[in-house]
Amino acid sequence: MTYLDSTGTGYVLKARDAKTGKLRWRSRPWTPPVPEESDTETGEAEPPKLAVITSEGAEYVVAYAYGEKQKDELSPKREVVEVVSYRANASGQNVAPLKTADVPVAGEPEHINADGSGVVVDETTTVETVNIVTGRIRTYESCDLCEDEGDAFATVDQGIVTSSPASGYQVLGAWKGADTVPAQYWDWNANAIAVTENHVIGTWQNLNDDDDSRWVLHDARSGKVLVTMQCYPPKARGTPTPSSTPHPSPQAAVTSSPARAHSISNARRGTASRAQTSAIPSS
Repeated sequence: MTYLDSTGTGYVLKARDAKTGKLRWRSRPWTPPVPEESDTETGEAEPPKLAVITSEGAEYVVAYAYGEKQKDELSPKREVVEVVSYRANASGQNVAPLKTADVPVAGEPEHINADGSGVVVDETTTVETVNIVTGRIRTYESCDLCEDEGDAFATVDQGIVTSSPASGYQVLGAWKGADTVPAQYWDWNANAIAVTENHVIGTWQNLNDDDDSRWVLHDARSGKVLVTMQCYPPKARGTPTPSSTPHPSPQAAVTSSPARAHSISNARRGTASRAQTSAIPSS
């Protein structure tokens, strides 16, 4: 498992063997940016978020935080989202980050997500993506992400994954969910619910039958449908869950590590990512 440990000199990432508890590696202390006191109810900054991401076939541990950063006492403060990445198979003590990226922001972003193969920072007028392997930051202006494309909340090699119930989900510039599923789904509401480096999971809800919905597993590169299964929304809620029929879970079809397939339903409500902040299992 991988977790953050708060010390007197900053946060330290520690990775332990899940079976023996033996320490595999620990990072050098990291001091994340801290929001202004007025940005939190108690005046204490929230701990950084932590996630495990697979990119280019390798696993990385990613930590990120929003706040103000100052180079020195004579320099002005800057609002940033700082993203640090480490190789999951690192070893030793005082491990340095593979990459550190400071994304300039104007106020706290609407949401930050570590899904797919990178980190997405969604602001009001722009969306930034961070490549955790190279540290490259790419900015998409609002004109590149029209409202009818949906909310941007994940990134894969082919581009940004967007989703909304009205317009469905897609990988911008690569494929649309509606172009890959049977025609009977076209009039249904569609949302993406999870993204990994190689897969996108979407749900399709029949507008004429609340008990009729499907989960669809796509190849992230081509959009090809790999697996479909019927699921039913729980009572008094609208989020589909698997039926009791003996089908494999779509997330199980993607990966055996729960940290690699985060739910992204919160992102569409403008809240923070569900990336775990305490302990994340790692292989």
